[in-house]
Amino acid sequence: VVGNLPWHTLGVAEVDAWGNRLGYAVSPDYADAGRGIVHNPVPATQVSICQEKTCAQPLAAVAAILSHGRNGFGAHNALGKTNLAPVSADELTNIDGTPRFVMHPPTAADRPEGEFDDLVTWISPAWLLGRLCDPASSCAGP
Repeated sequence: VVGNLPWHTLGVAEVDAWGNRLGYAVSPDYADAGRGIVHNPVPATQVSICQEKTCAQPLAAVAAILSHGRNGFGAHNALGKTNLAPVSADELTNIDGTPRFVMHPPTAADRPEGEFDDLVTWISPAWLLGRLCDPASSCAGP
């Protein structure tokens, strides 16, 4: 699942600090209430956290949340309109409709790779299971 964060359902603010809606992705394995708790590793193809657009060494995530940062390039604003598209390859990756998100320190607009100020936070499978399961229970897996 990839799209705009369902802020109303989650009971969180509609927009980030710059007035833009947050993007998100969630692994289908973890979004299926009928499956129960998933112990198997999440394939990196479901939700990937990358250091650059080629995603040579992806980190697998249960879910990711994206703020388009101060520049807001590619974001949907509070009026539901799409802001100007980004120029940098890394920010373009974050709006391409795939569950792949680039996360690294910001770069300035005058850098060869272009401006990057997107903010990404993510949940790893291990972090989620650690919050859901008592370590002594069978819930924690093998």
